[in-house]
Amino acid sequence: MAELMFGMGMTKKKKADNAYVKETKEALKNVNITETVETNELKNLHKRTQAEKEAERETKATLKNVNVTESVEGQVRKEQNKMEKDWKEAGRQQKKDNNNFDMARALFN
Repeated sequence: MAELMFGMGMTKKKKADNAYVKETKEALKNVNITETVETNELKNLHKRTQAEKEAERETKATLKNVNVTESVEGQVRKEQNKMEKDWKEAGRQQKKDNNNFDMARALFN
C-alpha cells in the first residue's frame, strides 16, 4: 500500500503538510483585518485616481461642445487638396490622350 501511495505522490509527510495547511486556513478564517496605515494610504490613492479620472471625463464632456469654425489653415488645406485633385485628373486625362496618339501620323505632319 505504501508503494501505491508513493507512486501517487502522497507520502506521509505530504499528507501531514496538507493537514497543517488545512488547519491553518481554518484557523485564519475568523481573523478580522482592521484599518491600517497601509489601507488608509491605498484608499487615499484610490480616491485621488478616481478624482483625476472624473476630472478627465468632465473635460472630455465639455470639449465635445466645441464648434470648429473655418480657419486660414483649413482654407489652405482645401486649396492644396483641390490642386492635388486637379493635378491627378490632368495626369489621368494625359494618359487617355496618349492612348489615342498615332506615331505614324505624327511623323508625317
